[in-house]
Amino acid sequence: MSKADEMFEKLGFEEKYQLDAYDKIWGQLFYNKKSMVNISFDYEGHLVCTYITTNDNQEQPAYVTMQELQVINEKCKELGWV
Repeated sequence: MSKADEMFEKLGFEEKYQLDAYDKIWGQLFYNKKSMVNISFDYEGHLVCTYITTNDNQEQPAYVTMQELQVINEKCKELGWV
């Protein structure tokens, strides 16, 4: 487990890989059931998205805390994006 993955875990996030229709991993998702914040890393596009999923399954932009921002930065470093 990487340093960023451990940091996400300490903040209450769970992790899962995002798969395409052919079961190819294209990204990684960290989600927090308590705060409902999702942080997604798109490996191919080198993109980060933060959002919440509402009760009617709509995705809305989400604010992140400074701790979440720090772990996003650490994950980007580990992925070689910075």
